[in-house]
Amino acid sequence: MKRSTHHSIGLLGLAGLLGLTTSALGVNLPPGGAAALPGSLLGPGVVVYDVLVPYEITDADGTTLLAGNVQDRVVRRLDNTLIFSKRLRDTQVDTIGALVAASVTNYTGYSCDVDWDPTSQGTHEPGLATRSVSGAEITYSFVNNPIHETEESRAFFAKTNALLFVVAGDMTLTLESGESTTITVASPLFADVAPEALITERDPLECVCDPVTISGIADAGGGTFDHYTLEYRRIFDPNWSLIGTFFAPVPAPGGVLAVWNTGGLIQDFYFLRLTVENTLGDIAVDTTIVWVDQQFDNLTFATPQPGDVVGGFVCPGGIIDDGVCEEEYTVEYSPDGVSYFPIDPINPIYQGPKINQTFGVWDSTTVADGSYFLLVEAVDSCHHIASAQHEVIVDNTAPTAIITDPVNCECVEGIVPVIGTADDANLAGWALQYSGGGNNNWVTIATGNTPVINGLLGNWDTNALLDCPYVLRLVVTDSAQLDCNGAIHHLSEFMVAVNVGCKSCAGDLNGDGAININDLLILIGLWGLCP
Repeated sequence: MKRSTHHSIGLLGLAGLLGLTTSALGVNLPPGGAAALPGSLLGPGVVVYDVLVPYEITDADGTTLLAGNVQDRVVRRLDNTLIFSKRLRDTQVDTIGALVAASVTNYTGYSCDVDWDPTSQGTHEPGLATRSVSGAEITYSFVNNPIHETEESRAFFAKTNALLFVVAGDMTLTLESGESTTITVASPLFADVAPEALITERDPLECVCDPVTISGIADAGGGTFDHYTLEYRRIFDPNWSLIGTFFAPVPAPGGVLAVWNTGGLIQDFYFLRLTVENTLGDIAVDTTIVWVDQQFDNLTFATPQPGDVVGGFVCPGGIIDDGVCEEEYTVEYSPDGVSYFPIDPINPIYQGPKINQTFGVWDSTTVADGSYFLLVEAVDSCHHIASAQHEVIVDNTAPTAIITDPVNCECVEGIVPVIGTADDANLAGWALQYSGGGNNNWVTIATGNTPVINGLLGNWDTNALLDCPYVLRLVVTDSAQLDCNGAIHHLSEFMVAVNVGCKSCAGDLNGDGAININDLLILIGLWGLCP
């Protein structure tokens, strides 16, 4: 029987993917002791060994009484110690009684915390565990919850201080009628007889690029070296593929184990497994998981959009993310699509990732108004490149807003044509307004979204207005998104102060050809109308 030892690295952050659990409990079971089992979780770690071992219990005549599989699993905890978990499943043929006990061996010299996992599959759990005086054998009792045909147990386990394991332990399964069978399962192993298998490079969850150099230690330990193999498998693929078999050891402090060609693989997480065997039949295994990178995953250039009008500080932004792999990127502008310049010459290269964030800031006031290309280019640690380019319009010129008629201090009445200019290369709109008399707010006379060049902005009807001073205002806005804010635009305004009702503007208010007390009385009356 070959003995198999495993050494693996705890992998946090992929608990759901790798079958990791989240807390650690258990009831201490010393040699010669017994313990009721309340049910608790396995604890955080990574599964390093998982095999279905078939069993069959027969009577003296060879008739099958009960058959099924034992799921034999070893989990390496974060402190590198091992949990030995078993689960009785796939039961079939139930002619006499049911299974009431499962005993495992080879636990001499190890501490053991025992229990069953309430989160595992199955419906039957052991209620009691006992340990032999020597400490070698642990028996899990299902007497109060026997397992019949089609029924399965929950995972029951021994959390130990062992660092290595061997597939050479005995597991005896016993029916309530007394018949039993013994199969071979994983059990603890002392380190002094084991070969050494250790992957030192690549690190867990590392982003790797084709070709991948795998380094580590592959040594014979207490025996004579025979060979080692390196294998890989995609994360949800149960089958291992061979990288290579090698017949020369790689002793400590380690060296190159193999070069892995990943060019034809699908981008995903992959397990790497190093297996070292000596001539005594001892097998040591180390596993890790890496990300095989084949492309840059996500570059989304969200703002500004192609054709947007921008001004002031411009903030290109969106998503730059290559998952596990590191990334860096540049943001450049070009007036012609040929010559490109960093938007920030002092910091031309940025580090990612960016998730719905600003990539950088461009002071567009340093260039002339006009069309420009903005280019975002990202590269990951495997030199995969992604890029996106948007053409935008830079506009840092405020709109033109002028009223040429009427002019300041002019007296107007009736229907007043207002002449002027409302113009911009990227005009958004304009509004002609007035305020005064009995109104303290701006009242709109006319609006538009097309340019007016020294033309009619609107006809102001003053017939119903009080004879008082008024202010005319022309407000013009453009569509430029200023200072990384789509709600802020250039705005220009022009104001003219006029008097409505020309009589109240002349000195001879009563029209008698002379300025006298009668004119003063009229003026006092007008003041009463115009607070």
